[in-house]
Amino acid sequence: MKYQFEVFCNVSNINYSQSSQYINQVQQIITTAEKYNYDGSLFHFNHLMVDPFILASNILQHTNNFVPIIAALPSYNSPVATVKKVQSLTYIYGKKVNLNMITGAAKHELEQISDLLEHPSRYQRLQEYIEVVKLLLESDEPIDYKGTYYNYNKLHLGTPVPKHLMPDIYVAGSSDAAIQLAGKLAQVAMTHPGPIEHFKQNFLSKINHPSLKVGIEIGIITRKTSAEAWEVARQLYPQSFLGMLHTKVKLNSESTWLRQMAELGLSSETHDDVFWMGAFTSGGQNNPLLVGSYEDVAAYFEKYLQLGVNVIILTELRSADEFEHVDQVMKLVRS
Repeated sequence: MKYQFEVFCNVSNINYSQSSQYINQVQQIITTAEKYNYDGSLFHFNHLMVDPFILASNILQHTNNFVPIIAALPSYNSPVATVKKVQSLTYIYGKKVNLNMITGAAKHELEQISDLLEHPSRYQRLQEYIEVVKLLLESDEPIDYKGTYYNYNKLHLGTPVPKHLMPDIYVAGSSDAAIQLAGKLAQVAMTHPGPIEHFKQNFLSKINHPSLKVGIEIGIITRKTSAEAWEVARQLYPQSFLGMLHTKVKLNSESTWLRQMAELGLSSETHDDVFWMGAFTSGGQNNPLLVGSYEDVAAYFEKYLQLGVNVIILTELRSADEFEHVDQVMKLVRS
Protein backbone atom coordinates (compact mmCIF):
# COMPACT_ATOMS: atom_id res chain seq x y z
CA MET A 1 0.00 0.00 0.00
CA LYS A 2 1.49 3.34 -1.07
CA TYR A 3 -0.24 5.55 1.51
CA GLN A 4 -1.45 5.13 5.05
CA PHE A 5 -4.58 7.17 5.73
CA GLU A 6 -7.90 6.96 7.52
CA VAL A 7 -11.16 7.49 5.67
CA PHE A 8 -14.37 8.67 7.30
CA CYS A 9 -17.73 9.53 5.81
CA ASN A 10 -20.00 12.40 6.74
CA VAL A 11 -23.74 12.21 7.33
CA SER A 12 -24.26 15.83 8.39
CA ASN A 13 -26.38 16.83 5.42
CA ILE A 14 -29.37 14.74 6.50
CA ASN A 15 -31.70 16.95 8.52
CA TYR A 16 -33.96 14.88 10.76
CA SER A 17 -36.56 17.66 11.00
CA GLN A 18 -37.24 17.14 7.30
CA SER A 19 -37.45 13.37 7.26
CA SER A 20 -39.26 10.79 9.39
CA GLN A 21 -36.80 8.23 8.02
CA TYR A 22 -33.73 10.07 9.26
CA ILE A 23 -32.26 7.36 11.48
CA ASN A 24 -32.90 4.68 8.86
CA GLN A 25 -31.07 6.81 6.29
CA VAL A 26 -28.14 7.32 8.64
CA GLN A 27 -27.91 3.63 9.46
CA GLN A 28 -27.97 2.72 5.77
CA ILE A 29 -25.07 5.09 5.10
CA ILE A 30 -23.10 3.79 8.08
CA THR A 31 -23.73 0.14 7.17
CA THR A 32 -22.52 0.81 3.64
CA ALA A 33 -19.48 2.73 4.90
CA GLU A 34 -18.49 -0.16 7.15
CA LYS A 35 -18.92 -2.57 4.23
CA TYR A 36 -16.39 -0.48 2.28
CA ASN A 37 -14.00 -0.47 5.27
CA TYR A 38 -14.37 3.16 6.27
CA ASP A 39 -12.85 3.90 9.66
CA GLY A 40 -15.85 5.84 10.93
CA SER A 41 -18.01 8.87 10.40
CA LEU A 42 -18.07 12.53 11.37
CA PHE A 43 -21.20 13.74 13.13
CA HIS A 44 -21.63 17.49 12.96
CA PHE A 45 -23.83 19.62 15.18
CA ASN A 46 -26.25 22.45 14.71
CA HIS A 47 -29.54 23.31 16.36
CA LEU A 48 -31.57 21.30 13.83
CA MET A 49 -29.61 18.05 14.06
CA VAL A 50 -29.86 15.09 16.39
CA ASP A 51 -27.49 15.35 19.35
CA PRO A 52 -24.24 13.83 17.98
CA PHE A 53 -23.49 11.87 21.17
CA ILE A 54 -26.90 10.21 21.11
CA LEU A 55 -26.54 9.49 17.40
CA ALA A 56 -23.10 8.01 18.03
CA SER A 57 -24.57 5.76 20.70
CA ASN A 58 -27.03 4.38 18.18
CA ILE A 59 -24.29 3.85 15.61
CA LEU A 60 -22.02 2.05 18.09
CA GLN A 61 -24.80 -0.47 18.67
CA HIS A 62 -24.96 -1.38 14.99
CA THR A 63 -21.29 -1.43 13.94
CA ASN A 64 -18.16 -3.37 14.79
CA ASN A 65 -15.00 -1.25 14.55
CA PHE A 66 -16.61 1.99 13.40
CA VAL A 67 -15.34 5.14 15.17
CA PRO A 68 -17.65 8.16 15.45
CA ILE A 69 -16.06 11.60 15.35
CA ILE A 70 -18.39 13.63 17.55
CA ALA A 71 -18.75 17.41 17.44
CA ALA A 72 -18.07 18.98 20.83
CA LEU A 73 -18.42 22.70 21.48
CA PRO A 74 -18.42 24.88 24.61
CA SER A 75 -21.72 26.59 23.82
CA TYR A 76 -23.62 23.28 23.86
CA ASN A 77 -21.96 20.97 26.39
CA SER A 78 -19.77 21.84 29.35
CA PRO A 79 -16.43 20.00 29.45
CA VAL A 80 -17.81 17.96 32.36
CA ALA A 81 -20.83 16.87 30.29
CA THR A 82 -18.63 16.01 27.32
CA VAL A 83 -16.33 13.86 29.44
CA LYS A 84 -19.21 12.03 31.13
CA LYS A 85 -20.70 11.21 27.73
CA VAL A 86 -17.38 9.89 26.44
CA GLN A 87 -16.86 7.86 29.62
CA SER A 88 -20.38 6.45 29.32
CA LEU A 89 -20.04 5.47 25.66
CA THR A 90 -16.69 3.75 26.17
CA TYR A 91 -17.97 1.98 29.31
CA ILE A 92 -21.24 0.77 27.73
CA TYR A 93 -19.85 -0.31 24.35
CA GLY A 94 -16.14 -0.83 25.01
CA LYS A 95 -15.44 1.17 21.85
CA LYS A 96 -13.55 4.32 20.98
CA VAL A 97 -15.04 7.67 19.99
CA ASN A 98 -13.17 10.75 18.76
CA LEU A 99 -13.97 14.41 19.46
CA ASN A 100 -14.13 17.19 16.89
CA MET A 101 -13.57 20.38 18.89
CA ILE A 102 -15.25 23.41 17.37
CA THR A 103 -15.98 26.97 18.47
CA GLY A 104 -19.31 27.14 16.64
CA ALA A 105 -19.19 28.83 13.23
CA ALA A 106 -22.89 29.60 12.77
CA LYS A 107 -23.18 33.16 14.02
CA HIS A 108 -27.00 33.14 14.07
CA GLU A 109 -26.99 30.09 16.37
CA LEU A 110 -24.52 31.72 18.74
CA GLU A 111 -26.70 34.84 18.82
CA GLN A 112 -29.76 32.71 19.64
CA ILE A 113 -28.12 31.64 22.89
CA SER A 114 -26.45 35.01 23.57
CA ASP A 115 -22.97 33.56 23.05
CA LEU A 116 -21.41 36.81 21.86
CA LEU A 117 -17.68 36.19 22.31
CA GLU A 118 -15.43 37.54 19.58
CA HIS A 119 -13.49 35.09 17.38
CA PRO A 120 -10.18 35.23 19.36
CA SER A 121 -12.01 34.77 22.67
CA ARG A 122 -13.90 31.76 21.35
CA TYR A 123 -10.57 30.08 20.59
CA GLN A 124 -9.21 30.98 24.02
CA ARG A 125 -12.29 29.38 25.54
CA LEU A 126 -11.95 26.33 23.29
CA GLN A 127 -8.35 25.90 24.43
CA GLU A 128 -9.46 25.83 28.06
CA TYR A 129 -12.30 23.48 27.13
CA ILE A 130 -9.91 20.99 25.54
CA GLU A 131 -7.46 21.26 28.41
CA VAL A 132 -10.19 20.43 30.92
CA VAL A 133 -11.57 17.58 28.81
CA LYS A 134 -8.13 15.99 28.46
CA LEU A 135 -7.37 16.35 32.17
CA LEU A 136 -10.66 14.71 33.14
CA LEU A 137 -10.38 11.92 30.58
CA GLU A 138 -6.86 10.99 31.64
CA SER A 139 -6.85 11.53 35.39
CA ASP A 140 -7.88 9.10 38.12
CA GLU A 141 -7.30 11.82 40.71
CA PRO A 142 -9.38 14.94 41.41
CA ILE A 143 -8.33 17.89 39.25
CA ASP A 144 -7.99 21.60 39.88
CA TYR A 145 -8.29 24.05 37.01
CA LYS A 146 -8.20 27.83 37.04
CA GLY A 147 -8.98 29.63 33.81
CA THR A 148 -10.86 32.56 32.39
CA TYR A 149 -13.86 30.46 31.38
CA TYR A 150 -13.64 27.31 33.54
CA ASN A 151 -12.77 26.85 37.18
CA TYR A 152 -12.85 23.50 38.97
CA ASN A 153 -11.83 22.50 42.49
CA LYS A 154 -10.97 18.87 43.26
CA LEU A 155 -13.27 17.70 40.47
CA HIS A 156 -13.38 13.93 40.14
CA LEU A 157 -15.40 12.04 37.53
CA GLY A 158 -14.37 8.50 38.35
CA THR A 159 -12.21 6.04 36.46
CA PRO A 160 -10.33 7.51 33.47
CA VAL A 161 -10.96 6.24 29.97
CA PRO A 162 -8.60 3.32 29.14
CA LYS A 163 -5.64 4.38 27.06
CA HIS A 164 -6.61 2.25 24.08
CA LEU A 165 -10.03 3.94 24.02
CA MET A 166 -8.80 7.49 24.59
CA PRO A 167 -10.41 9.83 22.03
CA ASP A 168 -8.32 11.49 19.38
CA ILE A 169 -8.85 15.23 19.54
CA TYR A 170 -9.61 16.98 16.27
CA VAL A 171 -9.56 20.76 15.91
CA ALA A 172 -11.45 22.03 12.88
CA GLY A 173 -10.65 25.35 11.25
CA SER A 174 -8.43 27.23 8.82
CA SER A 175 -7.58 30.29 10.90
CA ASP A 176 -4.17 30.80 12.49
CA ALA A 177 -5.84 30.42 15.89
CA ALA A 178 -7.30 27.03 14.93
CA ILE A 179 -4.02 25.74 13.53
CA GLN A 180 -2.05 26.90 16.58
CA LEU A 181 -4.56 25.32 18.94
CA ALA A 182 -4.43 22.03 17.05
CA GLY A 183 -0.65 22.04 17.36
CA LYS A 184 -0.85 22.52 21.12
CA LEU A 185 -3.57 20.07 22.09
CA ALA A 186 -4.90 17.95 19.22
CA GLN A 187 -3.97 14.84 17.32
CA VAL A 188 -5.60 16.02 14.07
CA ALA A 189 -5.90 19.46 12.42
CA MET A 190 -8.96 19.45 10.12
CA THR A 191 -9.87 21.83 7.32
CA HIS A 192 -11.82 22.20 4.10
CA PRO A 193 -8.87 22.27 1.68
CA GLY A 194 -8.26 24.59 -1.22
CA PRO A 195 -6.66 23.40 -4.46
CA ILE A 196 -3.21 21.89 -3.98
CA GLU A 197 -1.09 25.04 -4.15
CA HIS A 198 -3.60 27.06 -2.13
CA PHE A 199 -3.71 24.28 0.48
CA LYS A 200 0.08 24.23 0.73
CA GLN A 201 0.39 27.99 1.14
CA ASN A 202 -2.61 28.73 3.33
CA PHE A 203 -2.73 25.68 5.61
CA LEU A 204 0.22 23.30 5.50
CA SER A 205 2.83 26.06 5.64
CA LYS A 206 1.46 27.07 9.06
CA ILE A 207 1.77 23.63 10.66
CA ASN A 208 4.99 23.21 12.61
CA HIS A 209 4.22 20.09 14.61
CA PRO A 210 5.62 16.88 13.06
CA SER A 211 3.35 14.60 15.11
CA LEU A 212 0.15 16.44 14.17
CA LYS A 213 -2.01 14.60 11.65
CA VAL A 214 -3.56 16.62 8.85
CA GLY A 215 -7.17 16.01 7.86
CA ILE A 216 -9.33 17.33 5.05
CA GLU A 217 -13.08 17.28 4.50
CA ILE A 218 -13.97 17.13 0.82
CA GLY A 219 -16.52 15.60 -1.52
CA ILE A 220 -16.02 13.38 -4.55
CA ILE A 221 -18.29 13.03 -7.56
CA THR A 222 -16.70 10.52 -9.90
CA ARG A 223 -17.72 8.28 -12.76
CA LYS A 224 -16.02 6.12 -15.36
CA THR A 225 -15.66 9.15 -17.64
CA SER A 226 -15.09 12.78 -16.76
CA ALA A 227 -18.08 13.87 -18.85
CA GLU A 228 -20.43 11.64 -16.83
CA ALA A 229 -19.08 12.97 -13.53
CA TRP A 230 -19.47 16.62 -14.53
CA GLU A 231 -23.00 16.01 -15.76
CA VAL A 232 -23.94 14.54 -12.35
CA ALA A 233 -22.24 17.38 -10.46
CA ARG A 234 -23.97 20.13 -12.41
CA GLN A 235 -27.36 18.44 -12.10
CA LEU A 236 -26.94 18.12 -8.34
CA TYR A 237 -25.73 21.69 -7.84
CA PRO A 238 -27.12 24.06 -10.47
CA GLN A 239 -25.78 27.59 -10.25
CA SER A 240 -28.12 30.45 -9.42
CA PHE A 241 -28.06 34.18 -8.78
CA LEU A 242 -29.15 33.57 -5.17
CA GLY A 243 -26.34 31.08 -4.60
CA MET A 244 -23.76 33.55 -5.86
CA LEU A 245 -25.25 36.30 -3.71
CA HIS A 246 -24.94 34.12 -0.60
CA THR A 247 -21.35 33.32 -1.58
CA LYS A 248 -20.52 37.04 -1.76
CA VAL A 249 -22.01 37.52 1.72
CA LYS A 250 -19.64 34.84 3.04
CA LEU A 251 -16.69 37.06 2.08
CA ASN A 252 -17.47 38.95 5.30
CA SER A 253 -17.78 35.87 7.52
CA GLU A 254 -15.86 35.61 10.79
CA SER A 255 -14.94 32.09 9.70
CA THR A 256 -11.61 31.92 7.86
CA TRP A 257 -12.57 28.77 5.94
CA LEU A 258 -15.88 30.28 4.78
CA ARG A 259 -14.08 33.39 3.55
CA GLN A 260 -11.45 31.28 1.80
CA MET A 261 -14.06 29.06 0.17
CA ALA A 262 -16.02 32.12 -0.99
CA GLU A 263 -12.88 33.72 -2.44
CA LEU A 264 -12.02 30.51 -4.30
CA GLY A 265 -15.56 30.07 -5.61
CA LEU A 266 -15.84 33.65 -6.83
CA SER A 267 -12.40 33.63 -8.44
CA SER A 268 -13.13 30.51 -10.47
CA GLU A 269 -15.67 27.71 -10.34
CA THR A 270 -13.07 25.09 -11.33
CA HIS A 271 -9.41 24.85 -10.33
CA ASP A 272 -6.85 22.37 -11.71
CA ASP A 273 -9.58 20.81 -13.91
CA VAL A 274 -10.79 18.62 -11.00
CA PHE A 275 -11.24 20.84 -7.92
CA TRP A 276 -14.77 22.27 -8.11
CA MET A 277 -16.32 25.08 -6.06
CA GLY A 278 -19.68 24.91 -7.83
CA ALA A 279 -21.40 23.03 -5.01
CA PHE A 280 -20.31 25.79 -2.62
CA THR A 281 -21.38 28.69 -4.84
CA SER A 282 -24.73 26.99 -5.47
CA GLY A 283 -25.41 27.07 -1.73
CA GLY A 284 -25.73 23.29 -1.60
CA GLN A 285 -22.45 22.48 0.18
CA ASN A 286 -19.95 24.17 2.46
CA ASN A 287 -17.01 22.22 1.09
CA PRO A 288 -15.28 21.73 -2.27
CA LEU A 289 -15.65 18.68 -4.48
CA LEU A 290 -13.29 16.70 -6.67
CA VAL A 291 -15.08 15.96 -9.94
CA GLY A 292 -13.91 13.77 -12.80
CA SER A 293 -13.14 10.26 -13.96
CA TYR A 294 -11.85 7.65 -11.53
CA GLU A 295 -8.31 8.17 -12.83
CA ASP A 296 -8.44 11.99 -12.75
CA VAL A 297 -9.82 12.15 -9.22
CA ALA A 298 -7.41 9.49 -7.94
CA ALA A 299 -4.43 11.40 -9.36
CA TYR A 300 -5.52 14.64 -7.70
CA PHE A 301 -6.44 12.90 -4.46
CA GLU A 302 -2.94 11.42 -4.32
CA LYS A 303 -1.44 14.92 -4.38
CA TYR A 304 -3.03 15.63 -0.99
CA LEU A 305 -1.66 12.36 0.37
CA GLN A 306 1.80 13.17 -0.97
CA LEU A 307 1.68 16.42 1.03
CA GLY A 308 1.09 14.46 4.23
CA VAL A 309 -2.70 14.38 4.54
CA ASN A 310 -3.58 11.24 6.50
CA VAL A 311 -7.20 11.74 7.59
CA ILE A 312 -9.93 12.09 4.95
CA ILE A 313 -13.58 12.89 5.61
CA LEU A 314 -15.66 12.36 2.48
CA THR A 315 -18.99 14.04 1.88
CA GLU A 316 -21.53 13.29 -0.87
CA LEU A 317 -21.86 9.62 0.10
CA ARG A 318 -25.64 9.30 0.18
CA SER A 319 -26.14 5.98 -1.58
CA ALA A 320 -24.53 2.62 -2.19
CA ASP A 321 -23.88 3.68 -5.79
CA GLU A 322 -21.85 6.70 -4.67
CA PHE A 323 -19.81 4.54 -2.28
CA GLU A 324 -19.08 2.17 -5.15
CA HIS A 325 -17.95 4.97 -7.48
CA VAL A 326 -15.69 6.46 -4.80
CA ASP A 327 -14.31 2.99 -4.06
CA GLN A 328 -13.01 2.83 -7.62
CA VAL A 329 -10.93 5.93 -6.81
CA MET A 330 -9.71 4.44 -3.53
CA LYS A 331 -8.62 1.23 -5.23
CA LEU A 332 -6.50 3.23 -7.67
CA VAL A 333 -4.99 5.31 -4.85
CA ARG A 334 -4.16 2.26 -2.76
CA SER A 335 -2.84 0.07 -5.59
